[in-house]
Amino acid sequence: MKTKIARSSTGTVPWWQDLFIARYLREMLGTIPAKRTLAEARFIIKALDLERGDSLLDICCGFGRHLIPLAKRGIKTTGVDICPEYLQEAEQKAKKARVKLNLICEDARKIRLNGKFSGVINMATSIGYFERETDNFKMIKNAYEATKPGGGFLLETMNRDWLARYHSGKDWVEAGDYKILKEREFDFYTGRINSTLTFIRKGEQVQKEISLRHYCFHELRGYFRKAGFEEVTAYGGIDFSPLTFDSRMLFIVGKKPR
Repeated sequence: MKTKIARSSTGTVPWWQDLFIARYLREMLGTIPAKRTLAEARFIIKALDLERGDSLLDICCGFGRHLIPLAKRGIKTTGVDICPEYLQEAEQKAKKARVKLNLICEDARKIRLNGKFSGVINMATSIGYFERETDNFKMIKNAYEATKPGGGFLLETMNRDWLARYHSGKDWVEAGDYKILKEREFDFYTGRINSTLTFIRKGEQVQKEISLRHYCFHELRGYFRKAGFEEVTAYGGIDFSPLTFDSRMLFIVGKKPR
């Protein structure tokens, strides 16, 4: 596993890196049912027309939630993530599952894996972290560069049109030993949701600030086309249902020209 940790030019750690390295979100991700992950893996294979022996890159792969079930189906899997603790967990899970993963610890804006993969994925709203739109676009451009001619890129994110209509200003969730208070404000000028997450466990509280850019389909379609993808298609679910205002999630697939 290649280890390289990106830090800001000032030496401080960005909010998204701090949040993941501290593993607070790991508790929330751990509540996703295995049945859901397996269904998503089947969707990925079908959406990207993958076959046994094909290669796949997972950008922001986390602890290998999708990589491992895909590897079990004969896909040659590579994962990129900035958090070494997550990649170490992915290695441990892969050994237990008796599959092989290629894992790279790197900033998603800096990966250079030109033309190596039959398919590329970026799942679970792992875009929009960066303040500069050029940096968010770099992730899509790097996905294009990593994809073989004729291959595809699948991106999953929350649907901004749904968020604008239905998002709540405050709610509570439970994840593992944590109770988590989410307080949010939607900025219509920037398309960002600015949130405060309060993690509570055994009487102790930790607060984390988040500012996440959310996108409409037409915005991301523009980025896909700017990167070079063609045949850009959108879905509202892993059942390939049409995208609507009531679709909480947005799945986009772009094909790289042959």
